Amino acid sequence: MASSNTQNVIRDDDIDNDVLIEDVEKRPALYDKKLKEYSDINFKIKAWEKISRIIFSNPWSNLSQQEKTEAGNFVQKRCKNLRACFSRELRDQKFTKSGQAATKRRKYNHFDRLLFLVPSMDTRETSGNAEDICCEEDSRDADEDVSQRSQYSRKKKRNTIPYEERLLDILDKKGLTITSLLRL
Repeated sequence: MASSNTQNVIRDDDIDNDVLIEDVEKRPALYDKKLKEYSDINFKIKAWEKISRIIFSNPWSNLSQQEKTEAGNFVQKRCKNLRACFSRELRDQKFTKSGQAATKRRKYNHFDRLLFLVPSMDTRETSGNAEDICCEEDSRDADEDVSQRSQYSRKKKRNTIPYEERLLDILDKKGLTITSLLRL
């Protein structure tokens, strides 16, 4: 937690999300797990310190070392929150079923600015436990369940195409290509 002295100097409103996003984008070692610098703790500490210094440029020279550390943690927490909101929006867009009634909800306001994170995000497969079938009646019920699940999974696979097309359209509007994103 931030000390009362730090809270007087650093407020939640002091962080400009657009500046934070721009500075994180300039430092791919903070988000791209494929880079060797991603595993270098000292490199990442220095990168976060530079970002914190940019975000809090006015009060930075007046802060104690402890306050600077707390400010850096505050910036990292905000960045983690932005990434989580982006990930949630990306997931919601991806799993919107075609033909599904449109809901009145706005797109996350930093979504377009955070698209640089897409190539470095992990998507994990989920798995579950299946119970052993002990009798014929249960076996028939299980067969019905499997056929219903396979219909659902087929629908799910078909619905990923519109999402990918939307994502490519957004990248195209921003003048980005997949190869340019991979070079980052």
